[in-house]
Amino acid sequence: MAGDEESTAGKHYVIHDVGAGGRVIQGDHDTMIESVQGLPGGIELQRQLEELLARIASAPDLDADNRELAGEKTRAVAEARGKASESPEGLRRALRAA
Repeated sequence: MAGDEESTAGKHYVIHDVGAGGRVIQGDHDTMIESVQGLPGGIELQRQLEELLARIASAPDLDADNRELAGEKTRAVAEARGKASESPEGLRRALRAA
């Protein structure tokens, strides 16, 4: 698509020697939220969160600052949800901040 070509023009990514067991994610709006995988239904929840973050990143009704803020808050809640059994207060804080 024309818009996609414009958004990636002039960008160059190089990934070297990540190492055994290393994981890499590359791109502009890619995200990896693994903390929810251990929860019941966690794989599906991770997929849904990644789809939500992709929609936020391309939401035409949000300006760049609000897209970034919405993405940050969504990721913070997702990370805190994945760690809620260890830190329930962290989830409460993330939800209040969102």
